[in-house]
Amino acid sequence: MLAGAQHNALDALLHAVLAGAVLPVRRLARRVPQRAQQFGGKDWKRAVATAVLAAALAASSITVGPAVLSPGARAALPALRVERSAALALSEEQALVQDVWREVSKQYVDGSFNGLGADGWKAKQSEALRGLAGKQGGMGEAYDAIREMLRALGDPYTRFLDPEQYDALVSNYARGDGAGIGVQLQLDPQTGTVVVLQAVAGGPAALGGVLPGDELLRVDGESVEGATAEVCAALIRGEAGSEVRLAVRHPGGGASGGGGVAELPLERARVSANAVEKGSLLLAGGKRAGLVRISAFTQETAAQLVRAVRDVSPGAEALVIDLRGNAGGYLPAGVEAARLFLPPNAKVVSEVRRDGVAEVFFSEGVGSETRLPLYLLVDGRTASASEVMAAALQDNRRATLVGPGRTFGKGRIQNVQRLVGGSGVSVTKARYVTPAGRDIHGVGLLPDVVSAACGAADSAAACMAGVRVSSTDVQSGAASPKAL
Repeated sequence: MLAGAQHNALDALLHAVLAGAVLPVRRLARRVPQRAQQFGGKDWKRAVATAVLAAALAASSITVGPAVLSPGARAALPALRVERSAALALSEEQALVQDVWREVSKQYVDGSFNGLGADGWKAKQSEALRGLAGKQGGMGEAYDAIREMLRALGDPYTRFLDPEQYDALVSNYARGDGAGIGVQLQLDPQTGTVVVLQAVAGGPAALGGVLPGDELLRVDGESVEGATAEVCAALIRGEAGSEVRLAVRHPGGGASGGGGVAELPLERARVSANAVEKGSLLLAGGKRAGLVRISAFTQETAAQLVRAVRDVSPGAEALVIDLRGNAGGYLPAGVEAARLFLPPNAKVVSEVRRDGVAEVFFSEGVGSETRLPLYLLVDGRTASASEVMAAALQDNRRATLVGPGRTFGKGRIQNVQRLVGGSGVSVTKARYVTPAGRDIHGVGLLPDVVSAACGAADSAAACMAGVRVSSTDVQSGAASPKAL
């Protein structure tokens, strides 16, 4: 089995970001144990590497570009080794099935195993082992059997990674210097496929014909079936100037319900995109509001947000932060962004494991960045790090959420474990809950003000039309959803 420090190195793999250099993780917040079993004394930086921020590794979205790996994880990553009885006489393929089953059994957040119970989950292992008995098809059959076994959990984030996928993920994260094509990818939890959330204007993907909504089928001729968004991102990244070929299925009406398949040769480049943009807008009654748009969370987002807020605040009577279409990114940045608007000791987020033990993360510092009434614009694509920020500010009654409906609902945390033979498994190990104790996974956040005029194509001004802005919003928030 892995030593604790080695295991934590795997746990510390973080989310790839669109334009983030490898920088030390800032000390963001204070961690306070909920129970005596908690480690105690860890500061936020260390906790980031081993707890809540592991959610970034297998979050619902990924941005193709330079990635982050903790210094301790850059060393060779040891494989999980499970003691086996010689009497079992398992084949190599069956042994891998057993390794994956045991690792999932140990870590998986749902102790009922999707309602199967311990016996039912054990039966899935037995079924996979029997199916491989006497087979001579090699490891490919084992990979298929493992993926079928994991499908029973009904969790698109708990996935098996073959050696090529795992190696691409780890080596690209370790280098941290690869170029991308300027896309944001997201795992569709309904279909289990990886789709393009957005393509950066002027980037290789956008110029080469990649469209929002495209389903990713192959990278350089290799199928990405069963791969996570992170693995696909790692396969796409490489040296600037080199070519990568994508096969995508465009959205639309094809014979099978999808659009046509396109083979697209693209040249990798270092795509620079400012994740934070600023401006202003007029509200009802002639009031002026500062406007900040956050398209993705990177390591630079918090610092960019501070500068933007300070630039747009003079003369403003409110502050509007637009998180529509923001599928997340670098989770620590979402936590730090929330902290900018919260007083010291405010609860930000909690991680809860299968045994019910919770690790609670608090803000610290000198207090709020601004006293202006705060409004967050959200939609169904607002996910992960964006939801962490939005939930922290909503539950602490610091911001009013405005949007057409619920946010995406990504509230699970994964760990990636290397296995003997070079493959790996991503296991959902914990759930995060909001300061008020809400589990938003699969449910999302309900805006305080529900506005049909706040879709992706609508302006921020349209979203805010009819929203009454008053200084009381800072203290009281909205007690119940209002519809416009």
